[in-house]
Amino acid sequence: MDVEAKRIGLHINEEKTKIMLLGKKPLEQRMSRLEIGPYNFEVVRSFTYLGSIINENQDEKEEVKSRIAAGNRAYFSIVRLIKSRLVSRTTKFTLYKTLIRPVVTYGGETWP
Repeated sequence: MDVEAKRIGLHINEEKTKIMLLGKKPLEQRMSRLEIGPYNFEVVRSFTYLGSIINENQDEKEEVKSRIAAGNRAYFSIVRLIKSRLVSRTTKFTLYKTLIRPVVTYGGETWP
């Protein structure tokens, strides 16, 4: 890994690199670190990649909960506008379509 990375000009950052073990069978013994050559990498059960939560069980429940919470934050950040009588229904719907719905559905195309 190190030789190929150096060949194309990449440097491995031990602190930023994490490893997640995936498999069909649950791993009984958990290791906290994995040593590969001179590097010592942390083994994690889940991580966030491009705003989506990926976990070793490939379970989307955490991701859906996270998206709903983000949608709630987006809603409550503009709740005054949505409840205002000075803003038209069309504008409120446009706010929903552009500010709230994309936050909730981000990454949803990867959910089964």
